[in-house]
Amino acid sequence: MVTTLWLSKNVSVEKEFLEAYHALADSKRDTPEALQKLYEEFFEKMSTTSLLSSIEKDQFCHEEGHELGKVIYRRTGKNLSDSFYTCGRTCADGCYHGVFMEAFRPGEIRPEGFEHVTADEIRPKILEICTLSLSYQAPEECAHAVGHGLMLNLNEIAKALDLCTVFTDMGVQYYCSTGVFMQHDIDFGLETTKNDGIYAPCDTFPDRYGVACYRYKVGRIFALYPDIKDVVAICTSLSGKARLGCFHGLGVAQYSTVLNTPAMLKTICSYGTSDSEILACIDGAMENVTLSDRERGKEACDSLSSMSNEHYQEFCLSINGKENSLERETLPLFIPV
Repeated sequence: MVTTLWLSKNVSVEKEFLEAYHALADSKRDTPEALQKLYEEFFEKMSTTSLLSSIEKDQFCHEEGHELGKVIYRRTGKNLSDSFYTCGRTCADGCYHGVFMEAFRPGEIRPEGFEHVTADEIRPKILEICTLSLSYQAPEECAHAVGHGLMLNLNEIAKALDLCTVFTDMGVQYYCSTGVFMQHDIDFGLETTKNDGIYAPCDTFPDRYGVACYRYKVGRIFALYPDIKDVVAICTSLSGKARLGCFHGLGVAQYSTVLNTPAMLKTICSYGTSDSEILACIDGAMENVTLSDRERGKEACDSLSSMSNEHYQEFCLSINGKENSLERETLPLFIPV
C-alpha cells in the first residue's frame, strides 16, 4: 500500500512538471529564466534522475537542456565534474552545454559587476576544463560547449572564434565554432536576419567559417522564405564554404520534415549540385533524425537507394544512430581553411 501511494505521488508530480514544462516550451514565449525557475521548483519535488528522464521525453529538448545544465551547475555547488556526471548526455548534450554556459558567466571567472570577461581571462581555462570533461564527453563535444560559453560571455563572434584556435586540432576547432554560431543564433538570430540581412553574420566569415555559420542560419532564412526552392536559390548564389554550409544548413533546417516523412531526405538533398553538397545536406538532416528515431533514420537512408551515387546511401547508413565525431567522413569538408 505504501509503495502504491509513493508511485502514485511520483507519477502525479511528473505529470505536473511535464504540463508546466510543455506550456513553456510550446508557447515559444518561454525565457531562460522561466525554465530555470521551473527546474529549480521541481528539483525540490523530484529526484534528479526522474527530472532528467522526464525532460528527455521531449525529443527536441536540446535548447531547454541548456537551462537545465545551468541549474545543475549551481546545485552541485559549481562543481564541474559533478555537473558533467549528472547531465550525462541529456537532451543531446544540451544539459552539458548549459554547464559550460553557466561556468563561463562573467561572475564565475572574476567578481560580479563586470558585463563580460576578457579573452585573456578565459583562454587558460579552456583546455583545463576540456581535459577535466574527457571522462564524460568527447573532445568535439567539449569544444562545442566551449563555443557556446565563449560567445555568451565575450559577446563578439570574432573574439570567440579566435579563442577556438586554442584547440590545435582543426576538427575540434570546427566544433568550437559551431558552438559560437549556435549561441549567436539563439541570442541574435532573428534580430540579425531582420536588421542585417539574410546572409549576416555568415558573410563576414564566408570561407573559414561558412559551414559552421550557415548550418544555423538557414533555419532563419526559411522563416522569411518558406518555399524550399527559394532557399535553394539563395544557397546556389553562394560559393565555396558558404555554399557548402548553406546546403548543410538546408539539411539541418529540414530535419523535422525528414523525421516525419523519411522519404523526403532524397527530395531535399537532391537539390545539391555536387557530391559534397548532397553529402553535407544528408549529414545535416541525419544529425538530429538519428538521435530521435534510428528506425526512421534508416527509412530516410533507404530513400537514397535510387540516387545515381550509391555512396549517398552508404554514408547515410554509416552515420545513422551515431553522434558527430572527429572520424565523420564529411568533417574535412567542413573544417576552417
